[in-house]
Amino acid sequence: MDSSTNNNSNNNNKQRAFNYEDYEVQFVEMMECSESRELFLNYVKQYSIHEMIEFLNKSQDYRKEIGIAYDKKEIDTLTLTKCEIPKNLKHIDTILTEAKEIINQFIMPNGKYPLNVSCHIRDKTIRRYNYYSNFSSNLSEYIISLNDESEQRKIWKELVNLFDDIECTILHDLQYNYFSKFKTSETLTSFLKKKGPEFTKLIAINTKIGFGIDIRYKPEDFITTNLSEKDIYFAFTLAEDSPDWTLIYDDTLKINYNNNNDKENNKLSVPVLGFTSRHSYALGNANPNTMRIGKVIAELPFDYREVYRMFSDKEGRLALEGVMSDCELHKHVPVNTENNPLSYSYTSFALKPLKILTVRDFILVQTTIYDEKLDCIVTIGKSAQYEERNPKKGRILANILYFHLFYNIGENRTRYMNIFYSLLNLPMMTNFVFNSIVTQRCKTLISGMVKELIQNTDSTSGKYKENSNSFNELFCQLQCLKENSEAYPERSCSVPVLGCSLQYIKNPADFLTQLQKEKNNTIYTLKLTNTYLTMSNLNCKNFTNLFYLSKENTVSLYQVFNDFFQVILPINLHKMKTFSSDAMKMLKIKKHKIFPKLDVYIDVMFEQINKFFNKEMIDEEGEVDFMTLLPELVLLINASCIVAKELGQTEYSIELIKLFNDMNKGLEGIALFLPKYLQKLMPNKREENDLLTTTTDLLQILWDELVEELKKKKEYKEKTNKEIMDSIILGKEKDLFYSLTAKLMVSIYAGSTVFKSSAYSILALLDNPNCKEKVIGEINQIIDNFNNEFNTKLTRSNCFKDIQFISYFVKHSNYLLNCVKETLRRYTGPIVLRKLMKPTVIEENGEKYLLKPERNHLLALSPYLFHHDERIYPEPFKFIPERFEENSKFKDLSNPLINYNNGFHAFGAGNHVCLGTNVAYIESCVIVGKVLSEFDLTLKSELSPPDYTIIGIAKPTKPCLVLYKKINNFFHQQQVDQINNNQDHTNI
Repeated sequence: MDSSTNNNSNNNNKQRAFNYEDYEVQFVEMMECSESRELFLNYVKQYSIHEMIEFLNKSQDYRKEIGIAYDKKEIDTLTLTKCEIPKNLKHIDTILTEAKEIINQFIMPNGKYPLNVSCHIRDKTIRRYNYYSNFSSNLSEYIISLNDESEQRKIWKELVNLFDDIECTILHDLQYNYFSKFKTSETLTSFLKKKGPEFTKLIAINTKIGFGIDIRYKPEDFITTNLSEKDIYFAFTLAEDSPDWTLIYDDTLKINYNNNNDKENNKLSVPVLGFTSRHSYALGNANPNTMRIGKVIAELPFDYREVYRMFSDKEGRLALEGVMSDCELHKHVPVNTENNPLSYSYTSFALKPLKILTVRDFILVQTTIYDEKLDCIVTIGKSAQYEERNPKKGRILANILYFHLFYNIGENRTRYMNIFYSLLNLPMMTNFVFNSIVTQRCKTLISGMVKELIQNTDSTSGKYKENSNSFNELFCQLQCLKENSEAYPERSCSVPVLGCSLQYIKNPADFLTQLQKEKNNTIYTLKLTNTYLTMSNLNCKNFTNLFYLSKENTVSLYQVFNDFFQVILPINLHKMKTFSSDAMKMLKIKKHKIFPKLDVYIDVMFEQINKFFNKEMIDEEGEVDFMTLLPELVLLINASCIVAKELGQTEYSIELIKLFNDMNKGLEGIALFLPKYLQKLMPNKREENDLLTTTTDLLQILWDELVEELKKKKEYKEKTNKEIMDSIILGKEKDLFYSLTAKLMVSIYAGSTVFKSSAYSILALLDNPNCKEKVIGEINQIIDNFNNEFNTKLTRSNCFKDIQFISYFVKHSNYLLNCVKETLRRYTGPIVLRKLMKPTVIEENGEKYLLKPERNHLLALSPYLFHHDERIYPEPFKFIPERFEENSKFKDLSNPLINYNNGFHAFGAGNHVCLGTNVAYIESCVIVGKVLSEFDLTLKSELSPPDYTIIGIAKPTKPCLVLYKKINNFFHQQQVDQINNNQDHTNI
């Protein structure tokens, strides 16, 4: 017995033994860790790039100088989201001296360690430096003298980001040219084994359990006949190093640059790398076949503009491709910002992979753009079906996706990258065959490009085919480049890795559902641009426990609030600690200060609801969009209960409503992870300027009211407004302002949930007439019971004008409450977030995971997945309010997944349950009850599917208009009779 137990224990230990081969080091994490960064930089010294390493060390010293201005040892410029003015402005002159030394040593052509960077980036950096160096030692005084803080911020931002472009170029060089070799080297393996598993997990990911780092096209993406931002971002994503790439070719080609084959020193050395993806992917609509992706990287000793010019010449392209023929341009489409955001061309070409095979026909759409920050030209092409071209007889139609990237990495230096993916429909496309294709392309394509450039580039001017008569433009590539550059002069896609962002944006619900199928019984990490989201399969109970039961100093809900509102508010909430653990603990203890007692709340709600509907729906009949109508009502109630009672200003409510409406133009969850130039991909565009203007006005009202309030106190009567404001921010009165600001945030966030749950409940009931009739029947029964109990004669059309009835209704509207809950179950958003505050080890199914707290690392749990898991909620996509009744057959309470709130996650659970859950239920029930009591409603159009990219509760993808008609007493009696008849027939 003991022996058996020991054997099992030994077997488990073997299974759990840490395998370093399962982990792949990530470039960004490696460079953020001082030990691994130093190891990598020492490793690349063997390649004689001392000037790059020296520059990185100096730029790190430059950041330390910037940190001193903030009273910190070091500073990460990425944390300066709004580039705050430093505490020590006078230190700027020292920073300028440090910058001068870097310019003279690395940037100037005659420097000690001249960097071989592009002239464009070098000149831009020098121009920026020269502008500020003209101030000599008076720059700090000049900045201080500026009254406009935005101008101060602009100057400081220029200094903070002075060397960013050069550093970005160098890091790209190191990543593309050396990192792939380093991460498979014995140097790194020995280092990781010495540091141990816990350190390894800090800078590497477990590729065996899955890591959603690369976005992939879906088959339907090849049906579209145009090109968009998504295609560009996909190109840059695949260009990045990721766990899905395997290095299969690493060599330096020796190519003669004259016809003398005997002289070794007359050869150009061209380093070339070849990669294939580890996974195979489907291409084309409903195509069951899959194939891997190939990537070729080479460093060419020519100017990137001339390399691209050669690539755009028809004769040159045919010469280097070899097996390509029949290149045709069918149609060119210029830029049209509304319909065609990019200039592109419909083209086709033929390819004969082998002499014995039938010719393959490719019909595609293609474009070219220039990325200003990366100093890179990108050509993108993908298969597309269009009327201008059909497959030719006797040929096999094949699908293709390709990217050609031309990076300017220095004078007469181009990093060329070709990423390609094509189903040639070959009879035996094995991994061996595909690796052979990539290896052959590394040799023939690159050598062909170099030979073509040598043969046709003028030795004096360095221009390819300088005589325009000999140049024949292919596929309007140069024209597309020109038109796109003119339309978007400052375009940049310099995102480290987009990760799963675009898949998530396209359909969060489908994306997360698919992940659940793929990541069975595991914890996994997704990458959304620069943000990591760690999630788990629903079966992982320990992760759910960590998410809900951890204390605030381990897993923080309120730090997420801080980050969220920091995006939209022009104030530093981190500094204010508005949503700190201690602040929110006090709110929990004294939550009546935020949410008033029930009788007070009902008084306010009664007044605001009746006033609102008397004003907004005064016509006897008409049409209305409840999604746009109800936000104002909910905000009026919240403002009156939570904040405005202390301010007592109508002006405050007006500004609050304006802010809320601006926010809901596009306050999507994923937008928090996206740079500004990616936010336009969202279904709704966030108008940041409007938000900042409105929030500034709103906060100004807070300031003014607080100042006036404090002036009534004896100690403030003689002080100026500025002195009082200083007391609010820094002195003993700061808690007062923090409290009001916190209440403002609660008003906004709670308002978003309540108005959408109320509006969606109305729409869902109209979309499910049987449920609507049951609600109306319940309202009629409550009216009858109230009349009998209190000896009144209320009717359906006037009952909600009686405050006593509303209190009674709240306690007895059980079925309506179930309808609201079912609405929340059906339409609660895809993920909720927490901020990890300290390193945490979690074990699931015998595998231990170390989760590390980082600025950009969040934990995520999906209410959508719980709410639509048929193991918990049978028929999850049907609207069935009865599932929230006791002993309902529409909910399996015995399922082990139901460990929190009976499987209902709309308001959180455990230590992080929403403080205003009951208030939200009451408000939604009263709003829905009043609307259904006083108006006869019908949907004007079909209810559209939900948009789950919105924060919190979803919204319909299209506006849904409702026809309404006021109910009078006679009409009310007809409705009662009809419902009673229906119920009688049901009983029979």
